[in-house]
Amino acid sequence: MLKQIKGNADIQVVKTKSGTKKIGGEGRKLGQKLLDAFYIKGPKVNNQIQYKLDPSKLNLPYFYSVFGMDASGNIKDARSGTAQATKNLMELLSRLQTLKGIELAIDQQVAEGTKTPAEGTRQKAQAKRKKKLKETG
Repeated sequence: MLKQIKGNADIQVVKTKSGTKKIGGEGRKLGQKLLDAFYIKGPKVNNQIQYKLDPSKLNLPYFYSVFGMDASGNIKDARSGTAQATKNLMELLSRLQTLKGIELAIDQQVAEGTKTPAEGTRQKAQAKRKKKLKETG
């Protein structure tokens, strides 16, 4: 699952009335514990620190230690900071599911012709930034 989570939104180029514009690069609002545990801090792009997944930390024993679990996957202390990191991970999973649903709905609208591909791309980027989408038409 962590392999699919990028530290930052993709940077995309969209067409506007006055030319093209780069959008994206914002943080995914991951908890600091997750960023510190699984990501490498990189340079700033669009005034946003870019995080890259550290593949050397993608193993089950390390994952268990970060989230305060024993070898069978049970949480040792529900009030500990590591248990709170587990809560953070669950919130992240719910956000990812919501974003995927929004993206599928926008893709369907583009396929049906009710939105242009540029509008779809722009609205996907807005959804990732947690801005309210404007419904057209």
